[in-house]
Amino acid sequence: MGTEYRTDIKELKKVLIEKDLLTLQKLAEISKIHISVLSDVLNGKRQPTSIVIDKLVLTLDLSPEQAGRIFFSIKLA
Repeated sequence: MGTEYRTDIKELKKVLIEKDLLTLQKLAEISKIHISVLSDVLNGKRQPTSIVIDKLVLTLDLSPEQAGRIFFSIKLA
């Protein structure tokens, strides 16, 4: 069985606050990600696709280390 990953939602939300992206609408406009997709990701209902991760990394100007910590946390049982 392969390793499962999860998104560290708390860390992602901290970055959104730091970048002054306090509304989903504002983040959706800037990142060009549909608001319902953002809502699902930020509420832990779905893992982001590689395209969504790429757009968030670019929008939030995340370093590779930050992106790894946020989007590739190992899912514990």
